[in-house]
This record gives sequence, C-alpha cells and structure tokens, in this order.
Amino acid sequence: MAARLFADMTQFLDWCVRRDFIDASPLQKLRKSDIAAPYRERDRFLWNPNSSTPAAELLELQKKLPAAKLQRTTEIGLWLMVATGCRVGELCNASWDHVDFDSREWLFPKENTKTGAEHRVHISDFTNRLLRELYQLTGGTPWCFPSANKERPVCEKSMQKQVRDRQLSVPMKNRSTATESLNLSGGRWTVHDLRRTGARIMGGIGINALTVESCINHKMSKLMRTYQHSIPFDSKKEAWDKLGQHLDLILTGKGASTKKSTFPAALNA
Repeated sequence: MAARLFADMTQFLDWCVRRDFIDASPLQKLRKSDIAAPYRERDRFLWNPNSSTPAAELLELQKKLPAAKLQRTTEIGLWLMVATGCRVGELCNASWDHVDFDSREWLFPKENTKTGAEHRVHISDFTNRLLRELYQLTGGTPWCFPSANKERPVCEKSMQKQVRDRQLSVPMKNRSTATESLNLSGGRWTVHDLRRTGARIMGGIGINALTVESCINHKMSKLMRTYQHSIPFDSKKEAWDKLGQHLDLILTGKGASTKKSTFPAALNA
C-alpha cells in the first residue's frame, strides 16, 4: 500500500511540476525502494512435488475443513479454485447464466477477469459435481456465490476473511471463533494459493507449461501470448480433465468413477 501511494503521489507531483504549480517535487530524490521492500512473488503451494507425499497438505486441508465450520459455499469455492485455476474475484462474480452443464463449459466474461479477456473453462467431472451441489444451494439466485442478502454477488474478501480468520491465534471481534482450525503444516496460506496449487499439479502430471498458463488465464508477455493463442481448447479440456481425475484420486484414494469415498458425500451425488 505504501508503494502504491508513493507511485500515485509521484505521478501527481510530477504533473504539478510540469504545469508550474510547484517548483520541484518533494519526492524527487526518493525511490520506491526507500519506501517499501521490493515485491516478492508469492510461491506458496499446497502441493510439494519434491516430497514423498506431495498431496499431504491438500489432504490435511480436507481433513480440517469440517471443524473449521466454513459456509458450505465457501468450501466448494476453495475446491473449485484448485480444480479450475480461477481467481477468487472471478469465482465470486460468476453467474449461473454463464454455466452450461450440457456443453460442460463455464464462461468468465472479460469484464470479470483480471486480464480483461474472456476465459472459457471446461467443466471436468470433479468440477461438475461441485457446481451441481452449488447450484442446489444458490441456483435460485443469478449468482453462483450470492451475498447474504442475495441482491449481488458476494465480495471476494468474504471468502478470503473466512480462511484468514481460521488461521489466527486469537479471534477477531464478531468473527469466527474457530481459530487455528485451518492451520496447515506448511504455514500460512491464502485462497489465491489454491489457484497456484492447481497449476502446479497440472505441471506435475505432465501438462506443458503454456497449456497450464492458458488454463489459469495468466497474463503473460507479448511473446508468450503469441504462442498461447495456438493452444486449442481441446488441449485445455484434456488438461482440466486430467487435473480433475488426479484430484479425485488424491481426495478419495480411488478413481473418479468410484461412488463411495472419504470426500464429503454430496460431492459424489
């Protein structure tokens, strides 16, 4: 926040100098590094390919979710981020008009994506079960994740707060008392880490990097985008299906066709 404020103030004061409103900017000799430490890209995953049990933290999360007492829609949202690679903001603003169960496609219009580009997601069997359960809960509203008053989509911060509150040691006023219920062995995690986890699993099961980047609608360099446009949707469809099958294998211990599992019963309906 300090770095962003510094950038805005620098731009404004430079504008004032160019128009002779002031003689010199008081920030002229300051650099962003004087204000805040350089941004470090977050690299938290709930998947460790270098471990003998790479899925340990995903299984830990699955085991701890019941005691966390999250809203069921939030639980579904967390798994959808792993299974589709969608951002939390894209997920929270999704509407049922853009979910086609027949063609197995989920459209995210450009106004709801971070990249400003329309994004199509193939609905794997794993994702299909989650979405159908979600539809039973919220299908009476226009939005996949409606707000409490059902007049608008839920704020993306709601899902983030629910997860963060359950990793605190002391509860915040008027918030969840299920503190530390979602603490994982790898340390603090955020909802965005789940999207990154899904991408890493894709790479770990042999899906090429460009297809993974396209599946998660990642903003890339102009050169990378040139190659990305050549990726057919069928390749991405196969990638999402493989990810869904692998998640089924991880979370149930069996194949996707197995009816009985350790996963919440509604997901196998």
